[in-house]
Amino acid sequence: MSKYSAPINPAMAMQPPMAWRRTTANARVPGIAQWTFIAFFLFTLLNCVPLLQHSLKTQGLPIQPVAFVLTAMIVIPFARAKPSSSYFVVAWILWILFSIGGFLGPDRLASFADKGLYQLIIKLWISLIGLPMFMLRAISRDKIPLLVRLAVLGVASGGLFSVAQIVFRARLGAFSAEIGRGAGYWVDPNSCSHALSFFLFYSYLFPFRTKAVNLAIRGIMILGILATLSRTGLVLLPIGFLTYAIAAKRVRILLQAGIALAVVAIAANILVNLLQPKSGAGSSLEGYKSTLRLTRFSNMLQGKMAADEKSTSLDRLIFWNYGWQAIMREPILGRGHRFMDSVVPIGDGLGPHNYYLFIWGNSGLFAFLAFLTFLFTLVRMSRQCTDPTAKPVMLAITAMLISIAFVDHALMNVQFLGCVLAIMVSLHYYNRPQKRSFQQLPQVPNVVPRPRGA
Repeated sequence: MSKYSAPINPAMAMQPPMAWRRTTANARVPGIAQWTFIAFFLFTLLNCVPLLQHSLKTQGLPIQPVAFVLTAMIVIPFARAKPSSSYFVVAWILWILFSIGGFLGPDRLASFADKGLYQLIIKLWISLIGLPMFMLRAISRDKIPLLVRLAVLGVASGGLFSVAQIVFRARLGAFSAEIGRGAGYWVDPNSCSHALSFFLFYSYLFPFRTKAVNLAIRGIMILGILATLSRTGLVLLPIGFLTYAIAAKRVRILLQAGIALAVVAIAANILVNLLQPKSGAGSSLEGYKSTLRLTRFSNMLQGKMAADEKSTSLDRLIFWNYGWQAIMREPILGRGHRFMDSVVPIGDGLGPHNYYLFIWGNSGLFAFLAFLTFLFTLVRMSRQCTDPTAKPVMLAITAMLISIAFVDHALMNVQFLGCVLAIMVSLHYYNRPQKRSFQQLPQVPNVVPRPRGA
């Protein structure tokens, strides 16, 4: 028998807790996977396909789905698998219900014959699932700042293009959906406004080293938003800054943002007045629309509201009423894809300008509940983020997403949204608390050697 009790290895007595997820900070991901994804990320963010379609006057080029499949084939073999999260579970459910639900309503036959429907479903998959999933597979943590900075620079150039469109509208107005409105290279002024709003807050996440550069980039973005003449986009900025200031517990940020917005609003109001068409220029329908939009935007900046604007401010309520009446005729299964695009009987038909009603009316009650769950998941992810710099940004963007859904009718299938969600999901993945579901063995007291002769 040994003089001493058998020594107990502390490492054997108490196993260290196993990390819930495999660490990726030091993981070496092949450069071809990262740079291929970055190229496709920018390809999607810069809206290359719709811009090409609009400039060449072509219809239905299937470049986006084909490019995505080719990118996936290149990225997947080189990228290491990473665990899933509740985001992807909810996103898959939402995508499936949105896709299938549109075929169950009374207008399903028209949906089956609609070729654009299948591109819509693919585009929705890219935005909700594809880009976030492949970002987690292809991008390591150390490359996220580079990707965000590249995206911010790209969006800022779109804001500069938006300003150029409204200043040189005679030459560049062809790229805009409406005469006299800046649309960047997203073709649609509202999409331009949304993209600039989201990445304005991402610019606070990984700022550039020089304060002057950061100030110039954010100033261009705000001017780009104002150049879209989107009143919704202008309202979104206070919502985002208020949420950001509360989450960051920095009232000074809110004060600075308020002063900056006031100065920019005054400058934009002067610019808007200078852009008013000359006498006789508003006789045509396009000139009238441009004058009316500029006048309403200018009055909004000044806090004024004319009698005709009070009536037009009720347009959204009228749209929502038509959408609600359509939903109540088929509340469970929905009416089918594309039905809500023309539910308002004005001209060829308009959508309800409310994404909650849009999904419910097209895909039914269960898809609507899945969409609410998806938004709740984004809020939960943002609150769980442990990075004190990223958390306020994620909460601000989530608040704007929830707000935009009230006044937009095609939020999820825009080109840039997948990039917004990809950054959000990756930030949550790298900055979330670990699950503490492991079983920790009880500590074993140190064994003291027996004295001789005992």
